[in-house]
Amino acid sequence: MIDNLVDLAFFVDLILMFFASYRNNKGMEIKDPKKILVHYLSSRRFVSDFGSLIGQFMSVVRPGSILSYLSILKMTRVLRVSEVIKESNMNKFYKALMNFTKLFFYMVILLHSIGCFWYMTISKSKDRYEDIGQGEKRSLQWYAPTEWMDYSKSKLFTDEITPVEKYWIMFYHGVLFLGLNEMGPVNTNEMQFCIIVLVTCAILESLLFSEMAEIVTNMNMKTN
Repeated sequence: MIDNLVDLAFFVDLILMFFASYRNNKGMEIKDPKKILVHYLSSRRFVSDFGSLIGQFMSVVRPGSILSYLSILKMTRVLRVSEVIKESNMNKFYKALMNFTKLFFYMVILLHSIGCFWYMTISKSKDRYEDIGQGEKRSLQWYAPTEWMDYSKSKLFTDEITPVEKYWIMFYHGVLFLGLNEMGPVNTNEMQFCIIVLVTCAILESLLFSEMAEIVTNMNMKTN
């Protein structure tokens, strides 16, 4: 119900954007309906809004279809927080505090996304085996680093643990990805995923924490 209400709110937001004024490059407010229509239809915001709406609709009508994955574009809406903070009239300390909170929220979204995509990747190989010759086969199931000492007791892909527990396990491994830890990929697909995510995390980590450090410095500027 909450998910549907949120989608409804974003649908209303999409409709209202066709009537909302905007500022051009010179800082002038544009209220002409035709210019507003052209500006919104040609913006990246419309692409993400409309794409996520199509994805959400397809996830209800045809779950699992390729178009249903467009609903992930909903996550791009959190980037609007930056615009709100930038245009606000708060003093520098509170604006810096809001920016710090925003970056922390972005980091949580990043960890959430990594955990979810990692679970999707490892789930594809949980029942697969590789022939190693002489009639022997090797399991391609991924085991968490915390289970390497006794992999036979792994419960990640069973119903013995709840979806909530599985989520926190994956979120924890999202943190490990961000910290550039060993993830123990078993097959080529998992290795490719790990390479892409680890390199991306190395870049994002440096950007994220350097910006956080700058924000903290600005918060303490008066004291310094």
